[in-house]
Parts: sequence; structure tokens; C-alpha cells
Amino acid sequence: MKYKGKAPLNHRMRYFIWNINRRCREWGKKGSKPDHMLVTDIDCDFLEELWERQNGCDVYQPTKKLILPDYPKSGGTQHWGSDSARNASLDRINSEIGYLKSNVQFVTKVNNGAKMQIEQRKSSRPLAHKMMLEYHQND
Repeated sequence: MKYKGKAPLNHRMRYFIWNINRRCREWGKKGSKPDHMLVTDIDCDFLEELWERQNGCDVYQPTKKLILPDYPKSGGTQHWGSDSARNASLDRINSEIGYLKSNVQFVTKVNNGAKMQIEQRKSSRPLAHKMMLEYHQND
């Protein structure tokens, strides 16, 4: 699905790059993650390609179109769509690896949060990923 938003797609992907870099800096300051978690190979071009490959849809709910953050023409902070259940989130498939091209996917913020809660209870990222896929199979 070709992107038809207001701001250029590459501009909208900068939000995710900014967020990845912010998280890596925070993890580095806290010393809470191993060094391999503080490195990323993701750029805006890759995120655009990933977006197109997923047709702008959630991995767990392929019929659910995601909403990217938008930026006002006068600058300022990003704004999300009013349908917050469709706001895009960049999910790490395996939270032990970090933000690498082979380890990210677009999902809704809601599904990303649900997956994190499953992980905390089950202590298994692959199991959480599988459970989310199975749960949304009937959508």
C-alpha cells in the first residue's frame, strides 16, 4: 500500500529513529543492558521499506492499518491519530537482541503493550510473539 499521509514518509520515520536512539542512550546511562543492545543498524530508508512490506499494517492483525505520527507544518512535536488503537509502534521481536533490522516489526501500540505484559508473566519473548499471533488469527 503506497503511503498517502500529509508529511513525507521519511520524515515520519524519524520519530522511530529518534526513539530508538533515546532508548539506547537511556539503557547506556543506566548500565541496565549489555553493550550489544546499545547498537542499531536501523535507518529511515529501512523503516520505509519495512512499512511498505507490511502494507502499513500490524503484523498480528494484518487487516488493521496503522497510523504514523504526523508533524504540524509549523514544527513542534509529533501528533498521533485520534484512533489510538491504530497508532504504530516499532516492536522488537526478541527483546534480548535490541533494535536491529532483523528484529523489528510494526505493530499497534496496544499490541506491543499486550505483548510486553505477556512477556512479564511468561518470561518468554518468543512465546509472547506466538501467543499474539494465535490470539489475532480469528480477527
